[in-house]
Amino acid sequence: MGRCCMLRVFGVLSMVCAAAACAAPPVPVVGEATASPKDVAFHCPKAGTSVTYNDADRPVVFTGADAADPFLCTARGPNGVRLRRFGNIITAVPGQEAEFREGMTRLFPLRAGKTVDFGYYRGYVNDPTKRDRHNETWSVGQSTVLQIGSRTMTVIPVVQTIETIASTNTNAWRWKHFYEPGSGVWVRGEPELLRGQVNGLRPYTATALTVP
Repeated sequence: MGRCCMLRVFGVLSMVCAAAACAAPPVPVVGEATASPKDVAFHCPKAGTSVTYNDADRPVVFTGADAADPFLCTARGPNGVRLRRFGNIITAVPGQEAEFREGMTRLFPLRAGKTVDFGYYRGYVNDPTKRDRHNETWSVGQSTVLQIGSRTMTVIPVVQTIETIASTNTNAWRWKHFYEPGSGVWVRGEPELLRGQVNGLRPYTATALTVP
């Protein structure tokens, strides 16, 4: 008979024997899909949480949620500028906050297979009277494992697809973001140009994450 293992079930010790020795829980493998929790609720990172990304020498330091809106996270950027982001990912833009808030509150709680669509109009900095239509689709994937700095994290991939419709052209691009539920931080983003020309599509990845 193989090795026997003592298990406590409902307060009673039981002897369980198996052909093989009792194995330790499997170690997560980077890049391997894992069982996704049913629902992952949103929370802003706790005040004092800091994350350093590959494109900056100094961290983003979070200061908690806006007092009037739990979906609006506040932080200080590496250059000291105050940041305000819906779902801790979409920058709050005056005049478009209602659309962003509505989109993020429908995206969460995250659940594998969930898809959310929303749209808005955005003006140009040099010509506020000119506005393009933006359509966004967010899709939640299966949990996976990433190596962030010295830590192995179970994260949830969320794909953001954006299409802009102007009078003369149409652009489209996609981001694959990775959300770390414990800290509430998006720890990696991988962009992909689908159509047209879009500036500023640079990948980001957290190189250090500290939670108080």
